[in-house]
Amino acid sequence: MTSISPLSSLATFTSPHASSSKRPQPHVTLSPVVGAADKAVAVVQGDGIWTYDLSTLRPITSFTVSPSTIFSTRALSYMPMSKGKEKQKDGDSQMNQLDRRRITLVGVQTGENVAKDVEGNTLRAWRGEDGSEHLKIILSHSTHSLHHLAAPVCSVLVVGTQGEMTLLDDSFNTYSVVEGTYKRPSRHILAARVLSCTSRSAKVVLVDSNGHFVHMQVIYENLDIITTSVNSEDKLPLGDVSILDCADISGEGVITGISKSSVPSLPDNKSYPTLIHPPSPTTILSIPPLSGRPLILLPSATPQLKLLLVTPSLALPAVVKDADLSTFFTSGSITSLSVISQVSGNIFVVGMVVLHHNSEGTEGRSVLYTCELTLPAHGVGINTLLGSQARTKLYIRSTVETHQDLNGQEASLIQSLKRALSHGNVADAENLWKEWIDKEDEKAGKISGKVNLREVFVEKLLHVFFEAALPDSIESAGEMNAEAKTNRYAGEIIQSLISRKGVNDDMWEGGLVMGALVPSNDWDNIRRAVKYFPSLSPSVLVSLLRLCISQTSRAPPVKTLLFDILSLPTPSPQYKTELRRGLNVDEAAAMLQHLVQWAESHVEHISESFKWDLDSSKPPRLQSPPGIPSLDSIAIHSSVLLDAHLPSLSSHEPSQELLERLQGALQPLLELQEDLIKLRAPVEALLTLARREEKWARAREQKREAGARNAFSASRPKGPSGKRDGQTRGSGVLGEMVGKWRVEDFVF
Repeated sequence: MTSISPLSSLATFTSPHASSSKRPQPHVTLSPVVGAADKAVAVVQGDGIWTYDLSTLRPITSFTVSPSTIFSTRALSYMPMSKGKEKQKDGDSQMNQLDRRRITLVGVQTGENVAKDVEGNTLRAWRGEDGSEHLKIILSHSTHSLHHLAAPVCSVLVVGTQGEMTLLDDSFNTYSVVEGTYKRPSRHILAARVLSCTSRSAKVVLVDSNGHFVHMQVIYENLDIITTSVNSEDKLPLGDVSILDCADISGEGVITGISKSSVPSLPDNKSYPTLIHPPSPTTILSIPPLSGRPLILLPSATPQLKLLLVTPSLALPAVVKDADLSTFFTSGSITSLSVISQVSGNIFVVGMVVLHHNSEGTEGRSVLYTCELTLPAHGVGINTLLGSQARTKLYIRSTVETHQDLNGQEASLIQSLKRALSHGNVADAENLWKEWIDKEDEKAGKISGKVNLREVFVEKLLHVFFEAALPDSIESAGEMNAEAKTNRYAGEIIQSLISRKGVNDDMWEGGLVMGALVPSNDWDNIRRAVKYFPSLSPSVLVSLLRLCISQTSRAPPVKTLLFDILSLPTPSPQYKTELRRGLNVDEAAAMLQHLVQWAESHVEHISESFKWDLDSSKPPRLQSPPGIPSLDSIAIHSSVLLDAHLPSLSSHEPSQELLERLQGALQPLLELQEDLIKLRAPVEALLTLARREEKWARAREQKREAGARNAFSASRPKGPSGKRDGQTRGSGVLGEMVGKWRVEDFVF
């Protein structure tokens, strides 16, 4: 089972007023503490280094720096390895204890006491927890990232922005890798990863923004001369794109990158998968592989902030899990992701930093969160990927064709429809469709009753219909202020497709409802889409409500659409967030007015229903009155609306009367519900007793009839108590009927 747990807030930091454009790293980054799975270390620009206890979610140490300090790397914090028997022979227990204190390093771009000529080439190091022992290390190159090496001779690999490499030991001595033993990337380094490490060498992968990567062996057996052995060196097949914006490398060496410049075109004129809602800023995190397919975590920006667990693939990318983060924060962007620890074989603690902007659009504050990511014990396989196709289409557009072309009949119909609509013959196009679909349904016969339309065919149909009906600006941008070419709009064919459940909202760029049906002013089909699209986003529902309230785009009265929404299943928690974010107080009051009217209609209907003759056998009818949603849906949606807008509605004068009316309508209904719940137990007991008595009465009647037929027989039937008639019966008293009860036995 794959799951992403709810978020736990770790800390909040206010962003400094200094410009963030000069920072090589985000405002805050979160990293693990190597050798201490219950701790995490955060780097805060202009503030310092903070260490947190993940079990209590509290800070345990902090190393402060001057406000002018700009860090160039994430922090590397680790517990030093024991140096083995060699040092233990010295008998200096104090030195051994000092060597095993935690070490924390971070790269510094600029700051107090950092000279101009060493800006970007400086490391700050702390030993221990109190911060009293710290020093500054000057390197021969700038710093991009710090990596831990589980080797006895050196513990840290420093990678420079141009691919330079330097090793550090626990005493902070530096050892440079010999230049010329490998070809450094030509552009700025995007990602570096230590794949494995032994006592004499480490496997390292570097990739730059130009897509050039090198896989090498760094050999440090002799610290006097550290060389490399290149295993492979090549350039990623980026096609038309020359720049990557973000990249990460998995523990198995799988490189995953994101480019925002354009859609990369492959040599065979196909393209890489495209993120429909790319994150900004771009960030990506490779998950340590269990088995099977590689996995990455990345955020999805809109319409709601979500965290996606994706299997990256050129041909068949899949979104394995999407976690909605809008219930924790309604605004902001994820700037940093990291794996903090591995709780067990398939459970990981993931850290993230969410940057919130203030009202002026500048950086406001960064909030640190943690969550648990649970993967299937044996990795993501085919069973996990089953059913992920619909979810994947919400976030990833795969432009790699799977050779699913139209057959002859489908292609012929497409051309005929296109020809008819190009001349404005909508009636001819609708007749062509009706004849074709009736024949296909007839061929389907009794097996399914209706033909199952292929997705590729339906997408081609939608493209033909809306290309003819909408201006080019609508098709490309989904704008709603242009008039649709209604004389070329085949609304009845769209109605047929929606009613057959052959389409969904993600079959059109920008959404079929908001990007195509709303510009076409086809509100009949919009209402059908609300009914038949089970995955319709709550943001779309709220946008439709706003259009109806403002009476734009020839929208129907809001009461009509609200009735359709209340007929749907219970709304998701995201619906409340969208109501709070998408409606102002006047629009919320307009919704509340209709909910109050419906609640009052229910009270009146129930009151009338209970005015009935007690002697009559006809019970009261408590069904919802016609044209009014169910009482449950009214109560649920009223509660959601009040949760989203109660403070603003309370201070909104026209809404105060509505709130009082809603309370007056729902209060007697809630009291009636409580009374019915109290009556349920005794009523059920009486019904059970009545059913039991009826069963016994039938059994006694059958035995009485059998006894009458054998009145002169020597054998007598047993009574309900298991005794023969006559053994306990005297003078016929036990067979007497007293009202509806019959005396069966005496107990003394």
